[in-house]
Amino acid sequence: MYALGMRRLFFVGAAPLGCIPLLRERERSLHNSKGCNAEANSLSVEHNTAVASLLRDLSARHSDFQYSFFNTSTALLLYIQELEANGTDDDQD
Repeated sequence: MYALGMRRLFFVGAAPLGCIPLLRERERSLHNSKGCNAEANSLSVEHNTAVASLLRDLSARHSDFQYSFFNTSTALLLYIQELEANGTDDDQD
């Protein structure tokens, strides 16, 4: 992308995939848990870590390259883990 002229980038990282409704319901039925699927969430974290590292490396190699990285996973997990405090009820029974 840099070779094509890109000098500024805003990158939105992967969301916590283990918290999508399908996987949360699966956790509820298989493990009697209201939480998110930890394995899927760890994949999101690994992806975001790798992307952030690549962006840092690109920025270090090219002084005119600027980027912003929004870590969606971290932002949404903070909200999801505190549903009741945020005025949301996750009980779907």
